[in-house]
Amino acid sequence: MIKLVVNTPKGGVGKTTTATNIALLLAQQGYRVMAVDLAAGLLMSQTLASCPEFSAESSNTIVQNEAQSIPDNFPGASSFDYAVLDTDDTFTVAEDLLLGTRPSWKVISPVNPNDAVGLSRIPREIRAVVLATLLTPSELSLSIVTNMAYGGDSENGYNQLHQQLSDNSIASLLSSIVLPHGNVLSETPLILLGDRDYAESLSELLRSMGVRL
Repeated sequence: MIKLVVNTPKGGVGKTTTATNIALLLAQQGYRVMAVDLAAGLLMSQTLASCPEFSAESSNTIVQNEAQSIPDNFPGASSFDYAVLDTDDTFTVAEDLLLGTRPSWKVISPVNPNDAVGLSRIPREIRAVVLATLLTPSELSLSIVTNMAYGGDSENGYNQLHQQLSDNSIASLLSSIVLPHGNVLSETPLILLGDRDYAESLSELLRSMGVRL
């Protein structure tokens, strides 16, 4: 089972929205998905519970562990193709993922460039994680993605984030793919896959990380 961990050390960047849509997209593609909700409020699991892809009759499952750290073990992992983890703000990549070699872990770090505080702080914290990998046996796979899902000019947002990451010498971690504004009305507002541009961008991001869609 491949673990896709959506983690950025700050709130308001779109972790839950990104994780929810990734889990649903993979399920729609026929993969067996374990959605692991570690975030306060359990919004991802509440949203997915209303989707037929995660009904009791489906081959997918939802695990709720609110305000807990990333688990070491996933019971029943052999029955699933992917685990998609939505994490809380306080659980940093460094604390949970730099403890030994975990080659099947892939971390997606969405950043909202409209958040000036996050734009300044997040690159510094991710740089600290990157430096820590030099001192551990970790094989961390980390991809930073510009998340414009809540509005704003995509090109400007990407350029702003790229500059901040360059200033911290980690621009190579930035994906060229931008998650655009999901302009779609839905009974479940976290789900943006009804917007074609958003769905295509998210699919392209996953493909760039080795997911076959």
